[in-house]
Amino acid sequence: MNIMKKTIISGAVLTGILFTGFAGAEAMSHKDMNHGQMMDTHDDHMKNRGQIISSLVRLANFAQQYPSYREQIIMVIKDAIAKMMADHDMDDMDDDMNMMNMSPDMSDRFDGASAVFYDEGSEMLYVSSNTDNELLVYDMDNMEMMTYEVMADDADGIYADGDMVYQVNRSDNQIDMYEWNDGDLDYMGSSDDDRFMNGRELAVMDDYFVVAQDANDMNDNQNALVVFEMDDDELDYVGMYEVDINLWGIHANGDDLHAIIDNSNDVAIFEDFFDMDADMDDELEPDMMVEVEGITRTHGLDYDRDRDVLVLTDIGSAGADDDGGLVIVMDAMDAMADGEIEMDEQHWIMGDMTMLGNPVDVELDFDTDMIHVAERANMGGQVLSFDMPRS
Repeated sequence: MNIMKKTIISGAVLTGILFTGFAGAEAMSHKDMNHGQMMDTHDDHMKNRGQIISSLVRLANFAQQYPSYREQIIMVIKDAIAKMMADHDMDDMDDDMNMMNMSPDMSDRFDGASAVFYDEGSEMLYVSSNTDNELLVYDMDNMEMMTYEVMADDADGIYADGDMVYQVNRSDNQIDMYEWNDGDLDYMGSSDDDRFMNGRELAVMDDYFVVAQDANDMNDNQNALVVFEMDDDELDYVGMYEVDINLWGIHANGDDLHAIIDNSNDVAIFEDFFDMDADMDDELEPDMMVEVEGITRTHGLDYDRDRDVLVLTDIGSAGADDDGGLVIVMDAMDAMADGEIEMDEQHWIMGDMTMLGNPVDVELDFDTDMIHVAERANMGGQVLSFDMPRS
C-alpha cells in the first residue's frame, strides 16, 4: 500500500508541475524576446513536458502490471489529461505570452502552396501553387478536396466571389479569370499581360483589383500597387502606384489598403486607397506604419473588419522550414492605434507541432472558426488549418 501512495503522490506532483508554469523556465522579460528567443524558451518547456508525459506513460504501464492499483492510477492520468485538454488553447508556453504550440486541425501536402483565400458565400477554400499549374479547392461544407488545372505554372494571389475565381498568374504577368460551370472550372480570360512583373498578393474591393508587385530585376526593382477595374466582365488596367516599401501581402479593409512590408516586422496602411484620388504619377506613401513586436519577417495578412481580428504570418528565416509562426490580434484597430502591436496584445501559434516554416499567406475563416495557411517550405508546400484561439 505504501508503494501505491507514493505513486499517486508522484502522479499528482507531475500533474501540478505540468500545468503550473515550469518553475525552472528562463525568467527573461517577454518584451525583450525576439522570435528566436521565444523558440528557444519554447524548446526548454517542451523538454520538460516531454519528461512529464513520459512519467505518466510509466504510470500507465505500472497500472497494467499491478491490476489492483489500476483504478487509482487511471484516475490520476485522467485528471492530467482533462487538465491538458482544458488548457490546450493556450498551452506549451507562458500564459502571459499567449503562445500555442499546437498541431494543425487539418493538413494536406500541396507542392508550392503560395496563397490562400476563403470565400464565405460558397464556403470554398482556394490555394494557389507557384510550382505547378494546379489550383487546390476545399469544399469546407462537405469536407471534400479537389484540384483543377489552371493557366499559370507559377501563381500567387487568389480571390473568389461566388462563381468567379481570380488568380495572379506570375508566369504571364496577368490576372486570370475562371468561372464555375457544373462542377468544372472554366477559363474565361485574363487582364492585359505585363502590366506587372513579379506579382504577389491580390486585394479586391468592389470593382477594383490590386496586385502587389514585388521589386526584382525584371521590374527595375520597383515595388508597386498595380490597379485593374472590372468593366463588362473584363479587367481593364487603370494604373500603377509606385511605393518605396517592399511589398508582399496586401488586404482591402473598406476604402483602406493594408500592406505587409517585406523583410521587416511592419505593416503599412494606405488610407482611402480605393477612393482612387491619389495621382498615379506620384509615389504613394503610407499614411501609417505599424510595428509588430516579436515578428522576424512577415509575409501574409488577413483582417476581419466585423470582428476586428487581424492575423499575420512570420516566416522567420527564409532558409528554414521549422521556425514560422502566426500572430493573431484581437481588437486590432485599438492595438494598432499607437503604431505598435505589443506582445501582450498578441496570440501566437508557433513551435515544432505546428509544421509552420515559411507561412506565406493566411486566411481567417469564421464559418468553421479556423485559420488557414499556405505553408511554402515545410515538405515543399502544405495547407495547414488551425483552430481559432480564444479572445
